[in-house]
Amino acid sequence: MRQDRGSSSTLRASALPLRASVCRTVLRCETCCDETLCAATDAAAELREIQEATLLNPMSDFVERAQQIYDDALAAFDEQAAEHRGTCAFASARGQLQREVRALLLRLTRAQLRALRLDAFASFAADLIEAMHTTRRFGLAARRLRWKHRRKFTKAAGAAVPSVLSAYRNRLLSLQTRQLLREFGSEVEERRPEAEALPPMAGDDGPQPWWKQILGQLIGASINAAQFYLLQYLPAK
Repeated sequence: MRQDRGSSSTLRASALPLRASVCRTVLRCETCCDETLCAATDAAAELREIQEATLLNPMSDFVERAQQIYDDALAAFDEQAAEHRGTCAFASARGQLQREVRALLLRLTRAQLRALRLDAFASFAADLIEAMHTTRRFGLAARRLRWKHRRKFTKAAGAAVPSVLSAYRNRLLSLQTRQLLREFGSEVEERRPEAEALPPMAGDDGPQPWWKQILGQLIGASINAAQFYLLQYLPAK
């Protein structure tokens, strides 16, 4: 019994340095995570200030800047906690950092998509006002403009989502696109009474459908053929 109690005491004593080492590893990895996240938060705040300053002209290099924040954060953590790579503490802290930085970028990306939506709406509204004065078919022109500007927005918005947020891309685009279409619809209905009251401008309805053009050509050719027949074969009176 004495020997067993002595062995247990020896095992507990030998485990103390191991536990202390694990605690130091966990503490160091968490510290590296906190420091790196603080730097990423500052970088995200700077990018947000740029977004606000260019609200009327959405940033063209947003994706590159946002992705750089994520890449720099992970690179800094990997370097600072390199001696603990391969441990559970390292993997846990790194995963936490990834989640926190993605959350920062998600807020920035939503702001970027809102800016793109506002830009798309402004372009649509300007084209709609022009269409009011240049077409007699306001409803048809409005539908064409909605399709045109929706397509442009979807393309621009899809390219504005960093690759690190690709899992959220479809949901982000769906939310912003639905909102944009609601804004398009409201603008059309607001402008419709004014458009219907305006006198149309002749000759500005655009080209006729292809089948109408062909039908007109066939009718014209038939009339010419009939006139030729009458002039050639009917006796002159």
